[in-house]
Amino acid sequence: MDEVQDITAGLEWLRHRRPGVPVITLGFSMGASVVIRHAGLAPAGTAADVVIAVSGPGRWYERGTKPMRRLHYGVETRIGRFVLHRVFKTRIGGGWDPLPVSPVEVAASIRVPTLVVHGDRDPYFGVEHGRMIAAATPGAQLWLEAGMGHAENATSMELLDRIDDWARHAVSVSESMAR
Repeated sequence: MDEVQDITAGLEWLRHRRPGVPVITLGFSMGASVVIRHAGLAPAGTAADVVIAVSGPGRWYERGTKPMRRLHYGVETRIGRFVLHRVFKTRIGGGWDPLPVSPVEVAASIRVPTLVVHGDRDPYFGVEHGRMIAAATPGAQLWLEAGMGHAENATSMELLDRIDDWARHAVSVSESMAR
């Protein structure tokens, strides 16, 4: 939940510093889950004006892919945490308490233009994650990208340009509807 509160604080600061300027939240991977959760949980009028989620999970505890099974082994077992600490110099905390609502559970509350981008070769989260988020979000657009892997490492400049064009169009449409 801390990440969602971080977005709230950032939006409050931006709107104070730049009143009237549209704000877009864009998240990759777990960041995608955060921007979806923020938009779904934000009180009316406090969400971003546009939301873009790239390669995000729709639900927690995904174990349907080999990389995610490895990740869970590393996080959930004593030997896994030891290896992560020794080899990768990473410490793992105690987990979620309480478990935050998943992105798909709050997506129906999103009331701003939303773009969900997901690669058909994402090794972490299969295309069903992108599909479930888009299906749960009113009016969301889903782009399933052929040959794309996971998140920012797999996002081409051409795709970023298309996302930028979509965001600019979404902002202009939502501004004209607000008038």
